[in-house]
Amino acid sequence: MVTERVPLAPGVPGYPEAERASSSPAGQRLGASMMQLNFHGLKALVTGAGKGIGRDTVKVLHALGARVVAVSRTNADLVSLSKECPGVEPVCVDLGDWEATERALGSVGPVDLLVNNAAVALTYPFLETTKEVFDRSFNVNLRSVFQVSQIVARGMIDRGVPGSIVNVSSMVAHVTFPNLAAYSCTKGGMTMLTKAMAMELGPHKIRVNSVNPTVVLTAMGKHVTADPEVLRKLKERHPLQKFAEVEDVVNSILFLLSDLSASTSGFGHPCGRRVPGLLERLARRGQQDPACSAKAPCLDHSSTHMPHPTGSQLSRSTSMLPTIALPPLPVPQPCRPAAATLIRIHPLPARDPALVIPTHHVLRCVPVHLPK
Repeated sequence: MVTERVPLAPGVPGYPEAERASSSPAGQRLGASMMQLNFHGLKALVTGAGKGIGRDTVKVLHALGARVVAVSRTNADLVSLSKECPGVEPVCVDLGDWEATERALGSVGPVDLLVNNAAVALTYPFLETTKEVFDRSFNVNLRSVFQVSQIVARGMIDRGVPGSIVNVSSMVAHVTFPNLAAYSCTKGGMTMLTKAMAMELGPHKIRVNSVNPTVVLTAMGKHVTADPEVLRKLKERHPLQKFAEVEDVVNSILFLLSDLSASTSGFGHPCGRRVPGLLERLARRGQQDPACSAKAPCLDHSSTHMPHPTGSQLSRSTSMLPTIALPPLPVPQPCRPAAATLIRIHPLPARDPALVIPTHHVLRCVPVHLPK
């Protein structure tokens, strides 16, 4: 379906106000002649609204009709934002302070949309990370998400209205970078918090999702990736050979906030980063790295860090999908080819019938012959 992007509004270039489908009969039958983002009558709260992704999110939500509460710990940023977007409600508070946050946000009124964007990226090697660095990282990046989401979700439940929450995470929730041990832990925790919130708030028709962008060259992104060589390698690994723009992340946030994603919850959107799949790993065979060979398998420096399969494993695996041959083991393991071992996964009792895991799911262990 061919789409045409329409500018959002004067002063906010690059963001789509609507995506108009082609006027083909098929498009009309699907009712897709017009998909428009409209947040009129809704109130949104955005944390980390002073700069970067948070600031642009506030500007776009305001332009699309939402009443926006902008939260930042830097008053000067809120003053300039209020001048750009008259009507935005500024709240200056350090989200790392639990009591101050409770006082500041306890009276913001009913909120329909929440964007948890506030974060600090304190770059220290693992062995040099102090208690202060650890506590500050977790208090702002993770604990504040917990607290602010509780405040907003309780209000939604008391009013009996649906809502949408988007947590701004990062690709470092899944991959590792030097000097980001504490930061990565906070984003990994946010991944599980997003899923837990989605499960528990779903019965109240509150959706919870996250965006997990790659490097975005905001002030924080430039600080984290100050090494030009690191930037070059990251850029080379992206299929489009580019970094994500702020508007790319904002567009993903808008989609997850809107009713266009009404059936989506507990999802982590990997906007702007490469997500290697199983077949891609199998097909690669180590050809991208000269050091990799069937005799000396090496680690694939992708987000999964899995060894490259050998040729014999590749042919066996592709012919037997979804049963996949395991990669070579460092120590030979005895096996009995005549009898496959079945391991039955027994689910834990679940209170919600929708969460029961089928008992017929089986993990099949396949004999693997090690290269001599």
